[in-house]
Amino acid sequence: MVDAVALDDLAARCEQLHRYSSPLTVAPPRIRALTGIPVNPIAAF
Repeated sequence: MVDAVALDDLAARCEQLHRYSSPLTVAPPRIRALTGIPVNPIAAF
């Protein structure tokens, strides 16, 4: 689950490109014994 994602910049870019779907990659670092960790979601066009 990704919480509190700011999508304003992504929405503006989608409008510029006239694309409204894209793959989303979320790759958390490999650290054991954690219950939560910040991630960097990436939308690729």
